[in-house]
Amino acid sequence: MSLRNHQSQTEIIPAGPQSGTVQPQAKRPRAGYVVNEFPEFIAPVHHKKRPNFIMKTKAILAKRDVCSWQGWYVLRPGHGRKRNFNLHCRRALNAMVASMVHYVNLATWQIDNAVENLTKECQLDTKSVRGNRSISRGSRRIQLLEEYGLVECENVWDRERDTWMPKFVRVTNLFWDVVGVGAESACREREKRWAWVQEHELDPEQAGRLTLSEYCQLKKIRHRERSFEIRKNKQQNAAAVRRAKRIAALTRDKQVSEISSWYFKTFTAEQAHYYMHHTAEFTLMVNTEINRLRALALDALPPDAPPKDK
Repeated sequence: MSLRNHQSQTEIIPAGPQSGTVQPQAKRPRAGYVVNEFPEFIAPVHHKKRPNFIMKTKAILAKRDVCSWQGWYVLRPGHGRKRNFNLHCRRALNAMVASMVHYVNLATWQIDNAVENLTKECQLDTKSVRGNRSISRGSRRIQLLEEYGLVECENVWDRERDTWMPKFVRVTNLFWDVVGVGAESACREREKRWAWVQEHELDPEQAGRLTLSEYCQLKKIRHRERSFEIRKNKQQNAAAVRRAKRIAALTRDKQVSEISSWYFKTFTAEQAHYYMHHTAEFTLMVNTEINRLRALALDALPPDAPPKDK
């Protein structure tokens, strides 16, 4: 029996209204099921030129697909994976690896940027209908690299704010093999960079007694401290915006009353006594604060949607 005859015999005939046969449903096309089908890392315009080794690596990456590395075929069976990465995963991996090469510290091999920023600069972040942004598409690529031993990651739980701090990421020897420059070349560059750090960044006392591993640990601690500072500033700014929006929605009399009460709560006894007898100066302070809060509330509002084409 020919293939055509076999297909004609096995063809499903649409069921009539009296038939109990269930008609097969057509599969939904998977084209376009990701937000950005062509992610690409775009470095910020204000960034200065990176070291020559990084520029050389980026030039190699521009002509290379990191998923074509032969080592994947050796590592995949140990992680229970039989198939190669799909097209969208390959594109996302290429963009994420390019961003990590751009931000890698050649002395410590740590990535000097947060996963959230890497995801945004690779155009892998998504936005829900409610306006909430998600970086899961980028963070999954980092988890994949960690699973295969290309990077080492560490999460720190902030007990004060009950949340995870930005992940610490450091590349391994395998990472340099994937990008095409080789681990040996990267190790030689690391030694040169460490010699430069000892000469230009460390004082003579530190340069004489500090080893590379100890320097890496210090940079790791600094990364954690900086993450705490950034998270604290972000939460303070968010709280200030919420307060500005709340006060901007009040009537003028209630705005003056709340700002005046807030000022007198923060004043010392001498300041309160002074402004009680200099009402013109105090009125100017209150009006200035109200205008500042109004401007802050307006800046936080999302831009108007563009007009639709008729």
